[in-house]
Amino acid sequence: MRILLVGMADSIHLSRWVAQFDGSPFVFEIVSSSPHKRIVKGLAERIDGYSEVSISWFSRYMSSPMWWADRFLSDWIRGTFIAWRILRFKPDIVHVHELQNAGYPTRRAYQLLKRLRPKLLLTNYGSDIYWFSRVPKHLKRIKSLLDMADGYSAECSRDYKLAGSISSGFQVMPLMPTAGGLQISALNPRKRSKIAVKGYENFWGKALVVLEALKGISDELLNYEIVFFGSDKALIDQAKIVSQTTNLKVTAIGSGGLGHDRVLELLSESEIYIGHSLSDGISTSMLEAMAMGAIPIQTCTSCADEWITDKKTGFIIAPNDVIAIRNAVLNIVEGSFDSRSARLANFKVIETRYDAKKLKSIAFSYYEKLSYRIGK
Repeated sequence: MRILLVGMADSIHLSRWVAQFDGSPFVFEIVSSSPHKRIVKGLAERIDGYSEVSISWFSRYMSSPMWWADRFLSDWIRGTFIAWRILRFKPDIVHVHELQNAGYPTRRAYQLLKRLRPKLLLTNYGSDIYWFSRVPKHLKRIKSLLDMADGYSAECSRDYKLAGSISSGFQVMPLMPTAGGLQISALNPRKRSKIAVKGYENFWGKALVVLEALKGISDELLNYEIVFFGSDKALIDQAKIVSQTTNLKVTAIGSGGLGHDRVLELLSESEIYIGHSLSDGISTSMLEAMAMGAIPIQTCTSCADEWITDKKTGFIIAPNDVIAIRNAVLNIVEGSFDSRSARLANFKVIETRYDAKKLKSIAFSYYEKLSYRIGK
């Protein structure tokens, strides 16, 4: 079976999705939807070393200028390019990973192709529907895209409900995290002396709020190192100032500064993981924190409530609530929260719902389910 994957070639999520199919009978071509500087390492290795995974020269090296031009041309350039790749590659299924950068130009492609359309599978990333459906011009495009879809998948039950309220007629795929799962091993009992924080400071990610919250309880955190990872420049600059002017031990590591294995190691050394954003999906980092034994503190703007129980196995807080962040951290570090029971409960959830082998089987089922509809 031939699959055209339209997605962000610099995304670890897309790379981990493709990795699940190593040695499978599926053949993939990647169309990059993002203005990438380079293809993420794992995906690049498969493109260069596996005959089953490919990317056209134009998509590999011209993705950035196409993306920038389409900001003014309403996705026509990438839409035309995707239509051309469909005609050349002749996929059985077009699988869109993420609805804005990847989905909107694919919508253009299907409008150009008219009836010559392969089955279309949409995979919802993070805030694709939860945030953008609130904006009328985005809602119109999302509805048009969903109306074209043969299948839809997401990592939050919340998003299935939202998609169903916008459109119908597509086949609902089983819920699973978009990046697949982890190979689950025993929970590490090591001493934990760090607090890991997702360091995004951008339109959605608000790591500076977390830094402000922790700065206010620096005396209570003398035994911990605060490590921000995936950090943007604004956060790195502010973290240096806080580290120099307070007794808080703060390290901020830039985006791409830690490989995936090192992120998991950091989480296994951490007592707490904090994810703070205005909008999110499940947050892969939170699931990995649960797998590694860090107690999650996550904003309610994700679907964290589908994985943890507030104040029992973690903390679910409102965005921009500095006091809530401080109280959650203090509950954990001062011992009023039963961290041991929370770790064991979270690990049991991860074993059941985030095991790589189980999720690989679900991933395969996406294409198998749609294959029954090919030609219908």
